[in-house]
Amino acid sequence: MLTGVGGICDEPFPWQMWKQRGWFHGALVVVSLSARALERLIPGYRNNEQNFDANYSGCFHFHLWRFGEWVDIVVDDYLPMLDAFPLFCKPLGTAGEMWGPLVEKAYAKCKRTFQAIEYGFTLDVLTDLTGAVCEFFTPDIDPPSNLFHILYKSGSCRSLMACWRNNKRLTPAGFNWTDDSG
Repeated sequence: MLTGVGGICDEPFPWQMWKQRGWFHGALVVVSLSARALERLIPGYRNNEQNFDANYSGCFHFHLWRFGEWVDIVVDDYLPMLDAFPLFCKPLGTAGEMWGPLVEKAYAKCKRTFQAIEYGFTLDVLTDLTGAVCEFFTPDIDPPSNLFHILYKSGSCRSLMACWRNNKRLTPAGFNWTDDSG
């Protein structure tokens, strides 16, 4: 179960639903854990200013970090659908929370097409959604000697962090550091 600014995601492992775009949706999950990052990405998020209620205009504004500056991306509310469900990013969390699919549409617009975001890297999209400089560490291959200090300082500075697991190295007894197959 994931908790975020918008509440609790009841899906136990939502990334299992995301086949090829797991890299993008993983970044959305990380961003959803920070009200500050969501407010920067979705102007008016904290006050629920962009909604389907009063003064609804059919368009939504998002700010994406592109080439060293924030760019305002405006998208309409028409999402690619299949059998009455969004074709790509599924809404998760509280009912009717559509910011995920709309952010994905804004990101696709920024990249010019949905096909352009078919594959990618989570750190790249985290930079585009937050404007942050992202770092990548592999603790099993030449980790920095102060890795845990870096993680501690990052957490205390409210940095967004993500981790991945390698199923080939994960065993019932723990993490297998000696297996070079993964």
